[in-house]
Amino acid sequence: MNKTNILIAAALIASTTVKAQKVIVEDTKEVFAIGTVSAYKTTIPYAKLKDVTSAWQKWQKDHKGIVKETKMNFFSDNTVVQELGTGTVDVYSTLKEKDAQNVELIVAYDFDGKYINCVDMVEKCAIVRTQLKDFGLKMALNQESEDLKNANKNLEKLASKQKNLEKDNTDFNAEINKNKSKIEKKLNELQFKEEALTKKKDDVAIQKRVVDASAAAVDEQAKSAKKIYEKLKSAQLGLEKDIKNLKNDVIDCKDTITKNENKLKENEATQVTTKQNLASQTTLVETLVAQIKTLTE
Repeated sequence: MNKTNILIAAALIASTTVKAQKVIVEDTKEVFAIGTVSAYKTTIPYAKLKDVTSAWQKWQKDHKGIVKETKMNFFSDNTVVQELGTGTVDVYSTLKEKDAQNVELIVAYDFDGKYINCVDMVEKCAIVRTQLKDFGLKMALNQESEDLKNANKNLEKLASKQKNLEKDNTDFNAEINKNKSKIEKKLNELQFKEEALTKKKDDVAIQKRVVDASAAAVDEQAKSAKKIYEKLKSAQLGLEKDIKNLKNDVIDCKDTITKNENKLKENEATQVTTKQNLASQTTLVETLVAQIKTLTE
């Protein structure tokens, strides 16, 4: 989860704490091209202006209106709203962003030359208020549902990332412990080989003196002494090679430990951030769920 999502979560929490967001339909007077007339102002939370505009244009066309639009001001001529009875209605409307979280839809209905209002056209007023409320609720829920879907996806990704980090953490620790055990084993073997090498050098030195002393002896005796010397010397060289390899193995194990310790340190730092993001994303999901519940209550 990035910084933007964290800020969004914080904003959503704040908005929920301060005031529960609901779709509100209010009676009002609004200035249109035809003058100041009775109208209905619908406040739609969470929705995007472009989405509401597109849906409102579709609503007008679905109701057979001949739609004209000028800078977010709409006129839908001869619109058929069956719930209002026979005949057609001219619909004047305007859309704007009320604030960062609310879109405002203002609509006036010209029905047989009289604008629908809640004073002397009570039944028709109730019908258009219900239609506007349903329209606004649909728009708000569409956006909130989409946001919730995306938030849950991000939450799943973060949870998966955290799980992988924990597994990596376990693997790094296992690799460190494995190489520590290797070092201990190789150091013990190294000690044994070095002690054996010391003894072997003594044996070689002694045999060298035997070879030197038998130089003047019969050929058979000299050959035997030299053969024993060469065998001892070969064993000495073998031990020296083993010791060198063991020392290199210890160095390699230490390097592996250092690398895994660095990875472990980086992993744990990443886990701190991931856990914070998980908490923020969880809060975001819970906030969206609460907002959807508030909308439908």
